[in-house]
Amino acid sequence: MLNLLYGLLLGAALLFAQFDVAQIAGLVRDTSQNVVPNAPVVAIHKSTGREFRTTSRENGTWVLSNVPAGAYAITIQVAGFKKFVRPQVAVDPATRTAVDALLEVGEVTETVTVYG
Repeated sequence: MLNLLYGLLLGAALLFAQFDVAQIAGLVRDTSQNVVPNAPVVAIHKSTGREFRTTSRENGTWVLSNVPAGAYAITIQVAGFKKFVRPQVAVDPATRTAVDALLEVGEVTETVTVYG
């Protein structure tokens, strides 16, 4: 009986722990609507400063799984394009937040900041 109680408590704790994480995903394209593969994506958790990194796939999609919920800044930098920055992305627990990027031709020293 005691083992059953411990099992239920452990299961409940694991279930609730899973709701503190989320997923951020997106598609990287250029202004001609072509996908941009191998684009480095950086998501910075604003309250902790922790960085999460990935790279867009051949089809331009990218995913960051099991990230803590909270506010993020998303940056995508690719040679030959202006740097894409979305400084305020709200990520809710147990959800998938979409952040699609439209890269403009230019130097990486130039930045396109997208709000909203």
